[in-house]
Parts: sequence; C-alpha cells; structure tokens
Amino acid sequence: MNPATSLAKIALVRHGETDWNVKGLIQGQSDIPLNHNGLFQAEQVAQWFTRSGQWNCLFSSHLLRAYQTAEIIGKALNLECIVIRDLMERKFGALEGLNSEERERLYPDRLQNESVVPGLECRPDFKERVLKTFGDVVHKAVGSNAIVVSHGAWINQLLFHISDGKLGSGITTLLNGGICIITLDDNGIWNLSETNLSNHLQAGKPADS
Repeated sequence: MNPATSLAKIALVRHGETDWNVKGLIQGQSDIPLNHNGLFQAEQVAQWFTRSGQWNCLFSSHLLRAYQTAEIIGKALNLECIVIRDLMERKFGALEGLNSEERERLYPDRLQNESVVPGLECRPDFKERVLKTFGDVVHKAVGSNAIVVSHGAWINQLLFHISDGKLGSGITTLLNGGICIITLDDNGIWNLSETNLSNHLQAGKPADS
C-alpha cells in the first residue's frame, strides 16, 4: 500500500512579499527577508489556516522569506516548523538580483538555451530535486494534513508535474501568500483541488520568483 494514501491533503504556500518582489528582481537562492507587506500577508495566511480545518504538520524552506512566513503560520497553529533545505527556490545563478530589462539585455537567449546563464540550476536537476523533496514531505507527513511553505518556481514545478503540464511552470503566476491545495484520490494519485487561493489576502499581487 502506498504510505501516502493515509495523507489527506497538502497545502502549498508561496512565501510573502519581499522588496525584491516589488522591484521585479529574481531572488532564487538569494536570502531576502519579507518586507512589511509580506509580514502582513503571512499573518493573513496564518489566519486562513486557523479557519480551514485541522493541520498537523508544517514544513518550510530554510530561506528567510519562506521561513518567516512559516514561523508566523506555526505560531498561529501551535505547530513546530520543520525545515527541509531542498524546499528552497531554484538557483537562478547570474540572473539573481536582475530586473526584467537587465535579464533581457544580458541573457537574451536564456529561454532557448539555459546554459548561457552562469550558475543556473538546470531544469532537469531542479525537477528531480522538487519531486524527491515532495516524496520526502509525503513520507514525513503520513497521516497528517500538511502545510509546505516554499517558493514560486518550486511550487510551480510540482504543479506542472501533478497537472500533467496544464498548470505550473511557464503557465501559472503564483501570488505572494497564495495557497494551492493538493489531495490524494483513492488510487493514490495526487490532484490539484485549489490553485492560487487568495481571498484571505487584502493586498496580494503577482511578483517575480
């Protein structure tokens, strides 16, 4: 029997807003803290979870913007935050800290040939990391409703896999503080039941990863 079949659902939370989000800068694995609005968004996310049934465990990337978000959620739910480093964002290498104009000027061919960007985590390696880490979360959270606080590219890579390419990477823009819910059916298949929930946010807006 698949051990995941006793796991009811997982909530995927994108971290709250940072100053780099506001400026349109790629963050990747640069460790940027939440700004004032991001802290407020994290409080709103936490309040949503207090009104949305029972949640038993909480996981987070170690990067500050995700961990700060998770800490606020954990405090509201009285849950300890378990840090899993590989929930961290994709490494964007030389793209980190650049705005869209700078990215286009310096690396105009990056979408056709990712190898032109020094230090970029290649897509196959990133996909492998995301799926392995998701498996680790499922294993750790057996019998629980779990919350996972991560990053835009990480969550979108997982959504792309679960939806067979209908949603996620290159398709879905996730909100800071937005929530996606995935559930397990009777055949042990993960399904996306909610995407980009944002009715809890008073000032949520799309931003770069």
